[in-house]
Amino acid sequence: MAAASAMRVSAGSFGCCFLMVCLLHSDFWVGRCASDGECSAEELRALHQFKSGLIDPDNLLSTWRGRRCCQWRGLSCDNLTGSVTGIDLHNPYPDVVDPPRDEVWNLSGRLDASLLRLEFLSRLDLSCNNFDGLRIPDFLGSLKKLS
Repeated sequence: MAAASAMRVSAGSFGCCFLMVCLLHSDFWVGRCASDGECSAEELRALHQFKSGLIDPDNLLSTWRGRRCCQWRGLSCDNLTGSVTGIDLHNPYPDVVDPPRDEVWNLSGRLDASLLRLEFLSRLDLSCNNFDGLRIPDFLGSLKKLS
């Protein structure tokens, strides 16, 4: 009787452990591994199209290569799903005469509507760059999660 009871506890513990491993493993949860920083094909296309509209004279977006967009400079992603949630390309030194060369954002260009394909984008900061005279595109109002 004790052996049967121990067997049930052991099988139950194994089942709980197996379920926890499955739930913690992101391939089971979202169909791909979010922790490795890979973006979906749709998000990659949207980000590359967005980047193509920007003028980046200092090549600060040089990390925007490959599939691991969650590791690209200025991007943030949801830890569980891996979806892009933020783009922070603000210039951190807008008024400094001699800022650190690798930390100055001097972006200009146009904002592409491909951002609409970033379904979970909630933060977008392009402040203190050289978008002078650029009218805020109407499509930004369609980004439902943007705050």
